[in-house]
Amino acid sequence: QESFTRLRLGSLFSMACARSTEDVNSFYSSGAYTIEACFRSCYQDMAQKLCGCMDPRYNMPANARKCDLEKFDCCESIVRLHVDISSWKNCFCPPPCDERQFSVIMTSRAIADDCANFSENETCVNNLLESEIEVVLSHSSHIIYIENPAFPLMKVIVNMGGYGGLLCGFCIIVFCELITLLWIIYTSVCKK
Repeated sequence: QESFTRLRLGSLFSMACARSTEDVNSFYSSGAYTIEACFRSCYQDMAQKLCGCMDPRYNMPANARKCDLEKFDCCESIVRLHVDISSWKNCFCPPPCDERQFSVIMTSRAIADDCANFSENETCVNNLLESEIEVVLSHSSHIIYIENPAFPLMKVIVNMGGYGGLLCGFCIIVFCELITLLWIIYTSVCKK
């Protein structure tokens, strides 16, 4: 099992990234910044705008009005009519600058054949009610991906100086050769 950490440089070198929840227009989740939570906040803003209330299934500000069952169809229509949240004009949800991802492995076991109709078998009902979920955190490796500028500012300045010197030197040599050529032409014309 592995976990990954991505550290993005930000808008100077690549697309913008969010360092905290203050970097986006609205964020109602109580946890760390994620793109999904940002999209849910955009959805809540759209629900407030179109329905006059917010969907109670997602996080919202404490002073927000929750949509009741009469407004549920309005909330559902937002998802149907405005499918791609990332294309909404007022929804800016960049990727987080620091992102941690974990790979997860899940195993399961099929229900025994004699418990196919478990509601009639008392033993099966008890077994299912007493089922356990076991979470194991094994030794895992950790990989860090860090964005580095491919062409940093100092390299740009050095290259500009080098190209400028090359161009300047080339211009001086061409200028001297032109003067020499004109001198040769002038002296050959004057001799005739």
